[in-house]
Amino acid sequence: MKKFLLFPVLVFVSSCAGSWNYEGRGAPKNWGDLKEEFKFCKIGYNQSPINVTSQFVENELKFSYNNSDVEKQRVDHVMQIIYDSKNLVLRGKKKYFLRKIEFHHPSEHLVNGEASSMEMQIYHKSEDEQWLALAVFMEIGQENLEIKNIIKLLQNKEKEGKLDLSKIIKEKDKIFFYDGSFTTPPCKEGVKWYVMKTLITVSKEQMNQIIKLGIFAKSNARPAQEFHPEKY
Repeated sequence: MKKFLLFPVLVFVSSCAGSWNYEGRGAPKNWGDLKEEFKFCKIGYNQSPINVTSQFVENELKFSYNNSDVEKQRVDHVMQIIYDSKNLVLRGKKKYFLRKIEFHHPSEHLVNGEASSMEMQIYHKSEDEQWLALAVFMEIGQENLEIKNIIKLLQNKEKEGKLDLSKIIKEKDKIFFYDGSFTTPPCKEGVKWYVMKTLITVSKEQMNQIIKLGIFAKSNARPAQEFHPEKY
């Protein structure tokens, strides 16, 4: 009987060996050692998130968001809101098309060492496969009527819905820009990050709903990584 059980047990251990998480053996400090393709989580030079200690400046981006069809999809430890539309931001003359939204609790980016209760990350991708991400801080305060549509989508049994980010994002907000990475394995670099200064307020109930329905970990925030401002 023991010989019969040996193979299934080995398969189970092997399948878990490279899995990543936010605590235990799969915690962020170990990501770079879990798999070869995760090596940048350990040796990368421009990793995200970071602690922002510099001043926020005028936003150079131009937004073109509208009411669009979206669908939700669980990817690892978050529920992502997926776009396949012509929503975009312009960085100079280059177009970055809106592709996904996800939430992190608490915020992954810090400002002067302080985290916010939550961070909404909005990812865009250009036609030449370059990524641009917005980091929007969220705190408990007044109920946010526009966030209701996000919660409705997360609650709905149907995967599809509609969302208009132009009613949520403060397009003329000040920003902090840096070159970084994805904040989850494989921690690929080359992501242009725009951390927005002004936070969005939501009610305590709204915050709890997003955490319950959109985040599948006690906390899904990677610690701040070493920043190399000499490049900028």
